[in-house]
Amino acid sequence: MLSKLASGRRRWTLIALLLIVMMGVQPAARTASKPSESDQTDTAATTASTVADGMDVHQDRQLGVKFNYPKTWRVAHSRADLVVLEAGRADDLVLIRKTILRAKVNATNVADFRTVTDGIFGDPKANLDVLDTGSVQIGDLPGVFYLYTFPFESGRGMQAQYFVFEGRNLYTLVFQTRRAKRFASLAPSFDVVLKTFRPTGTLEPPKESRSK
Repeated sequence: MLSKLASGRRRWTLIALLLIVMMGVQPAARTASKPSESDQTDTAATTASTVADGMDVHQDRQLGVKFNYPKTWRVAHSRADLVVLEAGRADDLVLIRKTILRAKVNATNVADFRTVTDGIFGDPKANLDVLDTGSVQIGDLPGVFYLYTFPFESGRGMQAQYFVFEGRNLYTLVFQTRRAKRFASLAPSFDVVLKTFRPTGTLEPPKESRSK
């Protein structure tokens, strides 16, 4: 997935700014780059156990997701609607956020969602450089992905952003490095998270992520 993208085209962009505002969540780029200081890992809501090949499994009962990740990474923040992992460096991050939509999205209407995101990501005011985009299936769930670079200091960072749908549940997965040249080396580990990602259900929907 990301490994193939990283070795191919090198023009990508993201601005979930308008989309994120529409859905009642913060911009993915801003959240991944600078998580809120109020975010704290809720150890009662998360569990991790060692699995083979140097991987850990993160199962989050509040967010209702499960995925594998390299055990050298660190779960930096976890709350009812968000989990953030540091991928070896503080500025190399994986962010997974859950948003509850007003209507269900599935394989038959996901194209309508993409029409909106294409317009947002392609906005020239965002100064984002979109390298690739398309429809995707994560497990048995439909989704849309964008690969892009964004301005950071005097250079460019790179993000891959996936919107994955499970009925009214929208899972936004962001894979980020502030130095675009590092993305290719991180892509295989990012792929582990993406390929093992599965919703597991929650006891109570995260109130703060409900769309208005």
